[in-house]
Amino acid sequence: MSLLVRMLPIVSPWLQTDPVTNEFIQQKILTDERNMVLFGGQKTGKTSLLFQTALSFAGEELTVMFISPQPLAKLPLTVHGLLEPNAAILKSVKFVYHSTVKELIEFCASVHMKQYYPDVIILDDLEHYISQLKTEGIDHGMAKICALLIDAASFIKQHSESGKCRMLLCLSDKYKSLPSICKQFDFNTLYIQGADINQFDLIYKTQENKELTSSYILTDTDIRLNHIVLKSTT
Repeated sequence: MSLLVRMLPIVSPWLQTDPVTNEFIQQKILTDERNMVLFGGQKTGKTSLLFQTALSFAGEELTVMFISPQPLAKLPLTVHGLLEPNAAILKSVKFVYHSTVKELIEFCASVHMKQYYPDVIILDDLEHYISQLKTEGIDHGMAKICALLIDAASFIKQHSESGKCRMLLCLSDKYKSLPSICKQFDFNTLYIQGADINQFDLIYKTQENKELTSSYILTDTDIRLNHIVLKSTT
């Protein structure tokens, strides 16, 4: 099942959608097992969407590693209609803080020496690490980190009990060349675009020139999915 389903309640029974959209979700979204990269600007709720994805996986009794450059100052917002955090759920989410790209690279290189094999790796603020590889260039740095993460996930798949290791990465949308690099590593890309004040569109694109747009609202207490729209881009 797609990471998008764990991020927003697009299959919720209360969400009214037309038959064509329902069929698209069933045939394309629910069967999409690819890793994903979430692109978006500041204050669009990216970290909260990642956190909700972690909770959803943990609720399925899967182990999640949530990597970020620094500790979270507070728990991010959750998504209305999806799982909320509690002590039992959070036990399955391991928060790991790597402040430098060197630490992130060492983590990838030493995964074979660890006894903890997560079913899901979620990495927030990827541009924090890429920006430290200035001498290599942003594009080359992105490719290097993607390759290391793919290798680490491949090793985990081979040695974990579940035989799985899904990945969700997140970074700023200011690097326009990076989505194409992610696609070279078979990452599906999600894009956040501003629609209005505290209202955003999360766009899922397919190779069949279709877009599923999930519009959500940021409130003081949570994130609320407003509606979803399927359209052709041809």
